[in-house]
Amino acid sequence: MKKLMSLALVALMLTGTLALALQASADAGSSLKLVSESDTYAVGDSFDLEIHLNTAGVESDHVEVLLMYDPLFLELIDADAEELGLQITPADLYETVLSNTVDAEEGLIDFSMLSLDPENYNNTTTDELLATLSFKALLAGSTDVEIVYSAEEQDLEDSNVYNAETNEDTLVTVESATLVIEAAETDTVVETAEPTEADLAATVEPGTELVPTAEEEAIATEEALVVPQVTKILFTSNKSVLSANGIDELILTVTVLDNNDLAMQGELVDLTTDGDGTLDETVVTTNASGQASTVYRAGTQSGDVTVLATSRSDSTINNSLTITQEELIVDEDPVTDLMPVPGEAPVGGPSEAENAPEDISGVGPADLALLSLIASFLIGAAYYKTREVFEK
Repeated sequence: MKKLMSLALVALMLTGTLALALQASADAGSSLKLVSESDTYAVGDSFDLEIHLNTAGVESDHVEVLLMYDPLFLELIDADAEELGLQITPADLYETVLSNTVDAEEGLIDFSMLSLDPENYNNTTTDELLATLSFKALLAGSTDVEIVYSAEEQDLEDSNVYNAETNEDTLVTVESATLVIEAAETDTVVETAEPTEADLAATVEPGTELVPTAEEEAIATEEALVVPQVTKILFTSNKSVLSANGIDELILTVTVLDNNDLAMQGELVDLTTDGDGTLDETVVTTNASGQASTVYRAGTQSGDVTVLATSRSDSTINNSLTITQEELIVDEDPVTDLMPVPGEAPVGGPSEAENAPEDISGVGPADLALLSLIASFLIGAAYYKTREVFEK
């Protein structure tokens, strides 16, 4: 009997301990964190950053993750080139991907997943892979990839992990990532052995022209083709002169080429101007032809304006374009030149003698008033038409 009571007491204690553990797990809440193999990379390196989710054992049917990164330092690599736009790579913690969009100019990532079947609800108690971000390092320095999170419950403008039963946001902990991007190493120290007698015999005399062999040229060409880099920006416009009226505009086009003179897709180019005109876009992204266009609208100050196009991946690669904003000179009274001098024939028309009536004795005051009204209307119409021509 005592043995039976002891077993019952032990079972009761285990049950209580398990309940307390589950309650503590639930109180701990869900967590999201960014994980990478390293926190230091070099310019030009490509690497993955993983989103890990832990729901602390609470069943979740829906997760939303909003992330921010600096496109000056990092370029997101598209996970699916066949889909329109940029995406990250989802894992299979939930059934369906609801959203997977990337704004490369602003550095914003909006990702969410959903499970409708209760059997596929997520209730992880360890960190599990939710999605993977692939980046390329562009610029040396320190930069953050941030999980946007607010402590306010179910804030729609941040990341959320929803309880499948209550639909409450259970997310309480996030861990963002701070990365250090180092400048790429350019100098390599190579240890060489002492020269042999054959090496000394083959020494080239000073002033001798060295001609590379066909094999050496092939190797150099192959090495140049391995890693394409931005080396040139072509900058053109459909016209070079605008009226300084705040309205006139032209189209600017940049073309980005690599070290093999091939078009580079997905390159960011910054546009700036030193004048009072405006650009529809100050950052453009090249298409498959290596080109990107935007509109420049004239200001109101006359003179030459310079527009500068600079590669985001290498600020030393740039090109500029000069636009002339001309002041429009308008005659104060353009109609005066169109009005005939009394006694002279109008330009291109018959003389007054040819138009004059032979006898106006039958024309009364009312007729003269009507003729005067018609003449005033025609002169006014000619004035405004001429003004419209000059303003254009």
